[in-house]
Parts: sequence; C-alpha cells; structure tokens
Amino acid sequence: MRSVRPGTDTTVDVAQAIREGKRRRRTRNALSAVAAAVVVCVVVTVSSWALRDRAPEPATTLDPLRQAVSAGSAGGFTPVAYRTAADRQEIALGLADHPDTPGGAVTLYPAGGHPGQTGPDWRPAGDPAPDVAGRAAVWSGTDVVWEWADRAWAVVRLDAAFPDLRDRAHRVAQSVVADGRPVTVPFTLDPDVPVRLVAVRVPVRSTGSPAAGELAAVELARGGATVVVGLRSDALPGRDLPADALVAGRPAAVTGDGVTVLDPGGRYGVRVAVGHGDAVAAFGGIAGLSALAATAVPVPDPADRRSWTPDPLVG
Repeated sequence: MRSVRPGTDTTVDVAQAIREGKRRRRTRNALSAVAAAVVVCVVVTVSSWALRDRAPEPATTLDPLRQAVSAGSAGGFTPVAYRTAADRQEIALGLADHPDTPGGAVTLYPAGGHPGQTGPDWRPAGDPAPDVAGRAAVWSGTDVVWEWADRAWAVVRLDAAFPDLRDRAHRVAQSVVADGRPVTVPFTLDPDVPVRLVAVRVPVRSTGSPAAGELAAVELARGGATVVVGLRSDALPGRDLPADALVAGRPAAVTGDGVTVLDPGGRYGVRVAVGHGDAVAAFGGIAGLSALAATAVPVPDPADRRSWTPDPLVG
C-alpha cells in the first residue's frame, strides 16, 4: 500500500486488503484462545493427577487427645467410659437400666490397625451383616465388625445374656458417629522426667458433682513401662486410707503398686499406679511416683467439665 501513489493506476483492492487484514487478525486471536484453552486443560489435568496421587492416606494411628467417635444409648446399652489411645479407642458399655453392670465394649482401630489386618484390601471373615452407616459389615459370632473409616475397622462386642445379641450389637454400631472432639481432663501434670502420653480414660458422668471414683486418668509411658495417673473423689489419704507418708507436705498412702496423694485443696486424691512393665523402676521407684503425683494440679472446679483442660502435660 505504501508503494501506491495517489492518482496512479493500481490493481490493489483496498477494501479487500482491509477485510483480509481483519480476517487474519481474527484467526490469530482464535488460535491464541485455543492455545490458551489447551494449556489450561493440560494444567488442570496434570493438577488433578497430582492431587489424586497425593491424596492423604487414612491415618494409621489415632490421637489420644481426640475422641474419634462417640456412641449413643442403643440396644439396651449405654456408654459408661471412653479410653482414647493411639492404637485403639474403646467405649465401655453398661446396661442402659443398670449402667454399673458391664455390658460390653466398642473397640475402634485406625487404618491397618485391626489385630488380624494383613493389608489394605483385608476384610474380616464372617457372615455378611447389614451395612453400618453405609459401610461394609460382617458378623463374627454375635459381634458386628464394620469399616468405620477407609481401611479402619471397629467391633461391637456385647457380654450380656440377651437372645438377640446380633440385633442389639448392630443397633449399638449404628449409634456410633464420627466425633473428633477434644478429650479433656480435670488436672495438669508437670513431670520431672521425660514421658509420653499414650492414653486418656474418662468415665461418662452426668452434670453436677462427680460420682465417687475416678474422674479421669492419663496413661504415661517412659521406655517400655507405663503408669496411670488419675484424679479420684474417693480413697482419700487421711480419710478413706491411712496416711502413712507425706508428699510435698500432703498426706499420702503408699501401696506396692503406687501411691495416692491428697491434692493441694484437700478435696481429691491423685493416684499414680503401675500400668504396664516395670513402671516402678522406670519412673524412679516409689519416690519417683510420689514426685509425679505431687506435680498434679486439679483445675479450679473438677466437678465442672467445662473447666477441664485439653492438654494435661504442661512440662
């Protein structure tokens, strides 16, 4: 176009040239859009594959400070205590009409953690049972075993003498729901030696003043030995037990497998007892167990669960 001088003859069709330029521009834009779309598609596809390949595996341990599930009252049974540990969680059951009468348990395992589990595709042997919350289940005698989470199995075992235990066990299983709520206890500990929290056990109680007995307890490990530290409202030294020692200036009762020390307020007893292995030696003898009990500090109002702490170890 620049070589064409005004007023001279030319074979160039100006209008056609303008149309051709616009067409080429539209073509380039369209090709750019297609290329961009292809890039986006590839990125999305690769990202999807990456996310799929990096999908988190089911947890192979449980958190002792979290209650993975809770159970309701069903089939004539009711929860009476929870024990949370890394390798399993257990819900002790009592009879609904007589909770002090043991009635069985719900035992929950992490992925791959069932004692008989041999691989990711393992399924327990047994007769097919109705599903539990949409997940596979089998009968093992009168127990019901079901996959409560991916590759993770749970068992309801009932001990009571009912003729329809299978039906009752299945109803208990149906009452089990994923929870994940923090576990709390009514005291803190500041051990002088390195310890590891392995489990927490908390009885189920109604609101108001706690009933006589253990309010809650933690299991601590050192090496291959464990001790159980619990806060009790009964068996108080100097009241229910002879006070044959003083620990941190407080009455204490020493037995062969542990020691009970009156708490600083004089209302509760801190019981430290052997759990597993040679705990007396691992924790420094009775003197070491007594020192551990002396570090226990109850929350201001142990009768009020709202004041309990989710972190019992402060050291």
